[in-house]
Amino acid sequence: MACRIQASEGCSTMTCRDVDQFLMAYLSGELPALTHAQFVTHLAICSTCRRYIKQYQQSISVGKAAFAEPTDVLSPVPDDLVHAILDATRHVER
Repeated sequence: MACRIQASEGCSTMTCRDVDQFLMAYLSGELPALTHAQFVTHLAICSTCRRYIKQYQQSISVGKAAFAEPTDVLSPVPDDLVHAILDATRHVER
């Protein structure tokens, strides 16, 4: 991430490093209006940062999916099978 932009109003700038710093606040909708405008302006011209944010969001989605509740619940194991396995294990240990 190497680009730097100038906002139309004087010396306000948003760098790629700033995008990284403000990423969480941007995604949660917590950026102040001016910072949000600078952030969006930067994204409009910086394909590297757009790609970075897209990959970040994909990583978050994959992480959430990995820890989501399973949709396929296993059926309970029959007690007879549990006892048979335990008995077999006891015989092997001796």
